[in-house]
Amino acid sequence: MKSRVLKWEIPIDDEWHKIPALIGGWHIGQQVDESVKIWSQTSGRLDQARVTSVRVFGTGQDFDGFFLGSVQSPSGLVWHLVQANS
Repeated sequence: MKSRVLKWEIPIDDEWHKIPALIGGWHIGQQVDESVKIWSQTSGRLDQARVTSVRVFGTGQDFDGFFLGSVQSPSGLVWHLVQANS
């Protein structure tokens, strides 16, 4: 089955957000705005994909989940993307 890389925007809002399950090869970053972006390998049809939840945390915040990576914002803050425990 063919794969592709897609991008999702994760707001910095203390909420969990559903995205297709990550199957590997992800990158965390920011572009023009302050939201966190994740680029990830996907395969198959997105409407049939398993989903996972991700959330942005600030440095020092407690979380329960799997740490995916960090990004430094243009304003100097560092955000951390966490995937919820299944």
